[in-house]
Amino acid sequence: MTRPGRGGVARVVRSADFVADLRTTLGISEENWGRDGRVRYALLIERALVDLAGDPGRTGVREVPGAADAFGYHLRHSRNGVPAGQRVGRPRHAVFFRLDDRGTVLHLLRLLHDRMLPDPWLPPPDDAL
Repeated sequence: MTRPGRGGVARVVRSADFVADLRTTLGISEENWGRDGRVRYALLIERALVDLAGDPGRTGVREVPGAADAFGYHLRHSRNGVPAGQRVGRPRHAVFFRLDDRGTVLHLLRLLHDRMLPDPWLPPPDDAL
């Protein structure tokens, strides 16, 4: 594994857990804020993933204490990249990821609510890839 550096990645891989988290998160968004809320949150998540793929070492990326080679990125750091009329007021989720040894593949591990401690939910490094 490697630390995030400047520059983009060649490929993004979504784990099954990440995909399940995404579906759950968007479903809850729709339940709580309707279809428009789901669409706004989906736009924000998409913006965050584009931002991370373009620069996995960007401002806002933090190491996850207790989780080897894992990093987190809170959605709030990509909020201003969404058009003003589509912005989520207070995003509550973070993307957790690892990079391969060359820093060219971004492995999306989880999309977790910011009240959750990430380390129990993240796979060991060998399981993530």
